[in-house]
Amino acid sequence: MNILIVHNKYQIPGGEDVVVENEAAMLRKHGHKVVLYIRNNSELSEGSRLEKGLMYMESFFSVRAYRDICHLIRKKKIDVVHVHNTVHRISPSVFYAAVHMGVPVVQTLHNFRMVCPGATMYRNGHICEECIRCKFCYMPAISHACYRGSRLQTAAVVLSLQLQKMSGIWGKVHYICLTDFNKEKLQSLNRTDKKALIPASHIHVKPNFTPDPAADSASGVINKSTSLTETSETTDGRAAELLHTIGLSQKEKYYIALGRLERIKGTHLMVKAFARSGKTLVMVGTGEQEDAIRKYLEKHHITNIRLAGQLPHGDAMKLLSKAEALVICPQWYETFGMNVAEAFSLGIPVISNNVGNAASLVTDGVTGVKCENSASSLYQALERFEKTGRQALSDNAREEYEKKYSEEKNYALLMGIYDKVINRAK
Repeated sequence: MNILIVHNKYQIPGGEDVVVENEAAMLRKHGHKVVLYIRNNSELSEGSRLEKGLMYMESFFSVRAYRDICHLIRKKKIDVVHVHNTVHRISPSVFYAAVHMGVPVVQTLHNFRMVCPGATMYRNGHICEECIRCKFCYMPAISHACYRGSRLQTAAVVLSLQLQKMSGIWGKVHYICLTDFNKEKLQSLNRTDKKALIPASHIHVKPNFTPDPAADSASGVINKSTSLTETSETTDGRAAELLHTIGLSQKEKYYIALGRLERIKGTHLMVKAFARSGKTLVMVGTGEQEDAIRKYLEKHHITNIRLAGQLPHGDAMKLLSKAEALVICPQWYETFGMNVAEAFSLGIPVISNNVGNAASLVTDGVTGVKCENSASSLYQALERFEKTGRQALSDNAREEYEKKYSEEKNYALLMGIYDKVINRAK
């Protein structure tokens, strides 16, 4: 199969870039020919003010991208076009190009932009669904300046969405949602019109995947004779070093939080809950709340919460592999919790609040423990977790990974989607 992967990078690298790289490598490993069409929004910082203005105008429709995609489809004999992001340099023109060339097109939705111009469904410290309630006129988004704090830029995003909707292109694209929760939000678009904007048969669910820690790093082959415990033993030395730098011994039990230290991640709730519980929490990451957290810990003489700072991904995974559980408390829906998949791959249970995708990835009492979105409820969840058989939760977490988030499972799901869209296009 010849696959054209299309991706528009943001100026600041993010998780979407990693997903693109992982999927391209996976497809190549299975013998497929992968062609990449990558643009970068850093191009927007180049040129004069007039040139920049013209580049932003292309975010509605890029003639260059349209021609490039048509050329690649023809020259490389592409069977399917897989889009990840089109904002801003590529634009929706990729969809029109694929349809014009008679090639099926799939888009992985990494955010909520089709239902929320701001893409996050989060505003002023709380979840916002105003655009859904107003039947996607998107006027609340313009009023609140949801895109980059600018009413003008938000209006431009809204105009682009409305043009795509009016052209009918949404109904000709197949979509990959990362969770059932995301699928439900996308399907809300169909509640506003007599005719569905997106046919139900065009919406698929496939999560992201993470490499198996039990796989041989050189060959990628899973060694069935090697247990996760044996695999994790190789990380003991480095993990001990990392723990020593934050004042913990290898024998000390600890929980771990991974990610930016921001209110949107619920760090304020974690700090309050663990301060009350006395249990050890290691927080890996940095962010706007870091200084405030440090001052809070010093002021109240709290020593059971340790800030590890920003660590390389490999080091963060070493600390995760030794933790009692991963703790997540997002205040917004998020589109997928990659750190949850990583925890499950290591057999680490997850303690989560009951918000959006965090709720959909964790099964209470099976792969972890869930709670309501408050510090007191998180405290109670910690107490409940300690009374639950951790080994059973650990085994279930690993089993969940193998069922849903392994590379081989992901490849099978992706091939199933490709086969469906190609057969429907014939």
